[in-house]
Amino acid sequence: MSASTTPVLGSQGLSFNPIPATAIGVGIACVCLIVLIFGLALGVDGNDFPMLLWASLTILVGLAPVVLDAGRPRSRRHIFLSVLAAGFTVGVVLPIFFHYIPAVGPMDPPAMDGTNVLPHDIAKAQWISLLGLLALYAGYAVPNRQLVQPLLPRSGFEWTQGAAIGATLLLVLTGWFVILGSTFGLIPGWLGSGVLGGIASATTFSSSLLVAIYFRYRSRLAVLLLATIVPATSLINFMTGSKRATLLPIAMVVLTWVILERRIRISWVLGGLLAVVLIYPTAQFWREDVLQSNTLTLGDVLLDPLPAIGRTSDFLASGRVGDYFEQGLESTSRRLDAIGVVSVIVRDTPSVSPFQNGRTLALIPTAYVPRVLWPDKPVITIGQWVTETYVPSGHLLESNLGTTWIGEFYLNWGIPAVLMGMFVLGALLRIAHEGLMRPRSTIPLVVAATIVISQSSLALQGGVVIAVNQPIFDMIPLVLVHLMIRIVGAVRRVPLEGDATETATTEMRTV
Repeated sequence: MSASTTPVLGSQGLSFNPIPATAIGVGIACVCLIVLIFGLALGVDGNDFPMLLWASLTILVGLAPVVLDAGRPRSRRHIFLSVLAAGFTVGVVLPIFFHYIPAVGPMDPPAMDGTNVLPHDIAKAQWISLLGLLALYAGYAVPNRQLVQPLLPRSGFEWTQGAAIGATLLLVLTGWFVILGSTFGLIPGWLGSGVLGGIASATTFSSSLLVAIYFRYRSRLAVLLLATIVPATSLINFMTGSKRATLLPIAMVVLTWVILERRIRISWVLGGLLAVVLIYPTAQFWREDVLQSNTLTLGDVLLDPLPAIGRTSDFLASGRVGDYFEQGLESTSRRLDAIGVVSVIVRDTPSVSPFQNGRTLALIPTAYVPRVLWPDKPVITIGQWVTETYVPSGHLLESNLGTTWIGEFYLNWGIPAVLMGMFVLGALLRIAHEGLMRPRSTIPLVVAATIVISQSSLALQGGVVIAVNQPIFDMIPLVLVHLMIRIVGAVRRVPLEGDATETATTEMRTV
């Protein structure tokens, strides 16, 4: 047995350092002030100025966790909250500058043609969203550490290097078996989309596993598998027409690095936005042209790939770089829009549709009942219902429109539901942080933390049901594999709580 010490978190003092926090906070405030000044100079009128003002305030409030984390030692940073708040800020602020302020007259949010929202509708949705974010912070700030900490084990079971590599390969193969089996009709849908989707997601979070293995054991084999599995998974996901699935394996690598380092690099954030901007037009072309508006499947493309490759090459060669980038930027701002649908729901509830009084939230426990036991189980997602209810001629469309967390809470009980619901989600997020972000997290804990924060962030434009249930479904295969590894004995017990003076460094032991 040999021992080696690998720094996972840099050694730091345990007191708050106000210098970096102040520097970043002042920088963000200056950017917001400059945005306001330039907005006025460029002619933002009285109708649009409230949108500009609320967007600036949202930037200040939404990036506050990032500012506070900059002053904390890494072992005490609240990465879950910082990542989620930053994602919330992007979804609420980005479309204001690229879609709503430049628009003239009534405008339509993405996938909501004919809704004709006005600037004051958007501004109202902005301040309600900001109230919801503050409620999320309040729920997160509840001192539940004293309640949760005694329930958490002080030691855990770490996978050996061989078991971790074997588990990754098993999860990848099982995930692709489910994906391809569903694509070619070999696996019936009545088995349950939630559970099957969780198993299929193993192909995505396998990249997180490999990053955690590398950090733990400095495994070259893990790096080799990363260089193989991630590009292959992204390429196959691209052929399904899903922009999110294309970038998610790469995003999981970055998020795992963030979880392990307890640090968000601005270069990674900008790189991620640039990747979305660049991939969006091509992925959209693939979905509309190659897959013929999703009437074809991945199986159809794999059976005859040459025509699809040829049309994609012609598309890339036909456009100018500037036009392509502009199209990608506009499409990305619309795709990340988490404010337009809220403005319609707030404006038209209860005049167009009555408050749902918790009906949509009741779908959370319903998701866990298999369809084989409940053949008439209702559809868990409400996107199609939202399209048919709030979009003129929506009954003629097939669109799974995301409500966002704010929108779904509002359509149930209005502003009181937004405040209470976001407060509860904040408390749940804090519980997840306390349970998964341990000073000496094992490989399965690191991957579980990455799954929770990635799926929660992706669900910001979706709904509450997805935000609560999807991380649980995605962790099912991880938990099953962990139990199997424990049964065969390919684990070693390690402390999860370290001495506060040295929690930033974890001792790695390789058998």
